[in-house]
Amino acid sequence: MTTESLSLLHRTLEVSPDGILIEHENAIVWINAAYRRLLGYSAPSELAGRDTATIIAPDDQPRLATFTQRRADGDGAPQRYRFRALRRDRSPVMLDASVSSVRAGNDFFITTIVRPLEASPAANALEQLSNRERDIALRTLRGQRPKEIAYELRISEKTVATHRCRIFRKLALRHDLDLYRLGAQCGLLDEAGATGRLSADNCPPGRVSDTSDFG
Repeated sequence: MTTESLSLLHRTLEVSPDGILIEHENAIVWINAAYRRLLGYSAPSELAGRDTATIIAPDDQPRLATFTQRRADGDGAPQRYRFRALRRDRSPVMLDASVSSVRAGNDFFITTIVRPLEASPAANALEQLSNRERDIALRTLRGQRPKEIAYELRISEKTVATHRCRIFRKLALRHDLDLYRLGAQCGLLDEAGATGRLSADNCPPGRVSDTSDFG
């Protein structure tokens, strides 16, 4: 590729209406104008070389760090998901991300293309979940049973049931299939790594939002 072609490619990416970021070893290598505007920055130098965690909401940092490590290890990670970015003034903005990666010799680069999302009522409801409740919701979307969740988290099945009741109450859901539909709508399926629809066997009989036993 000639220098002129490279320059044209750079200009094309710079003026893209979608936000584009390239990272290497958890550091921002390049970020285009659209992404900078989303976050409230003007010059590329304000973000170049900084840790990518700088622009990710604290609650989402562990999840995205796991995705990055999985890509580097060749284990696979979601190519599309939603996350909360941090603007320069530290206010959050919800973004829809499409991610690709490439290895060049010993170097590993990740490219993320983002678009802002208007927060839906369902997405707003998800913000009410605690970190533990979100974790249990994700495990449920993976098809894990309460007994399995309790074993992996080293808590009692009754505690899992309590968290599930709180999840379903906060999200106004009745069954696991309702949770699955909400997950598809809000991008939780990508986050959970769920690959297939829940079967009827995964759904408890009757209403699961009855919390009378838990006060």
